[in-house]
Amino acid sequence: VTTLIEMPMAAPPPHSPEIVKNRMNVAEKEVVVDIAFFGAAGTDCIDDIIPCSKSGIVAFKTFLHEAPPGREEEFIGLTAPNTGDQYELMEKVAQTGVMIGFHAENNDMINKNITKLRREGKTSPIYHGRSRPPVVEIETASKILLFAEKTGARVEMCHISTPEVVELVNEAKCKGVFAIAETCPHYLFLNENALNKVGVFAKCNPPLRSEEERQGMWGMVNDRSIDIIGSDHAPYTKEEKERG
Repeated sequence: VTTLIEMPMAAPPPHSPEIVKNRMNVAEKEVVVDIAFFGAAGTDCIDDIIPCSKSGIVAFKTFLHEAPPGREEEFIGLTAPNTGDQYELMEKVAQTGVMIGFHAENNDMINKNITKLRREGKTSPIYHGRSRPPVVEIETASKILLFAEKTGARVEMCHISTPEVVELVNEAKCKGVFAIAETCPHYLFLNENALNKVGVFAKCNPPLRSEEERQGMWGMVNDRSIDIIGSDHAPYTKEEKERG
């Protein structure tokens, strides 16, 4: 590995030029390989998007759901669950020419599903995936790709877990949208049964899918519909994972 590109998962995330510069200064002293940085783009920092783009970042990242409970500090300036904010920040990003990557899951659908499953006493790891079925990802990806078409924003759909989202990216490309489809090894080599076998250690977002969805993702790789297979490297300690 000779190059690292840091995703904006920090406390706080790099959502302002000052924070970006600080991280760059730290990296200059500590890192011995080439390094670049994603900036955070979210509801809390829409007005910082254009200044942040001039501070040296190579792309932005946005989560389209709320910060997980207890991890709010890690997601300051990084989330945009509101549709109006999503469109506005994409308009801003389009002005910069910088690409933006999206974690595409519908916040309202997730919260409604979690509430229903908890009420039914369905809290074992396998129900993590049930709370975030493919439609949660498909709906949000469809909306973001439409917004990209309307605003001219350059987008990456990150860690895609279901073939239908890849198909949506391909359709957007045919309309002239700059869109990239990325998936990860865990969506290609594991299915939701891993949640029954190793519990929370197989928990990720979007979640592992059915065997049919996994096979479908391989079909997308084989016909070259997927542009990138990325690791989505996001390490956690054993204790953090055990908390669920």
